[in-house]
Amino acid sequence: MVNLPDVEVFPVLLQRVRDYVAGHAYLTSYNVDRVAPNLNGFEDGMRWVVVSPAPGSRVTQRRLDARTLTFNCYAEDYETTLRLAERALAAVLSMRGKYVDLVVTFVDVSVTPYDLTDQLDGKYRFVFDVTVYFHPA
Repeated sequence: MVNLPDVEVFPVLLQRVRDYVAGHAYLTSYNVDRVAPNLNGFEDGMRWVVVSPAPGSRVTQRRLDARTLTFNCYAEDYETTLRLAERALAAVLSMRGKYVDLVVTFVDVSVTPYDLTDQLDGKYRFVFDVTVYFHPA
């Protein structure tokens, strides 16, 4: 039988990733309005990064120590949104080490930033996926 200790750690991992990226100099120097789990409170023209579990990213017996996260980056124009995605990606790739409640051992890019700008309303969005490998501290 497989032990599932990391299932309980995953919500903590999500919050640690959000906090780390939000406080990273790459984003603070770029005037990011918010790093959040959703778009509640979002308005046009804001620089916003949504970090959430990737669709289909479930705990399996094969990979208890890794979860894939999706980053959705929004900004006021195409170029700014692309730069925001690149900065968020660089920030999360630097997240290795021990935190109070977990250890991040590796971060891998699953999908590099790609353009998902809404053609109907013109909202600029770039999306990328990363896989974070971790274990409880």
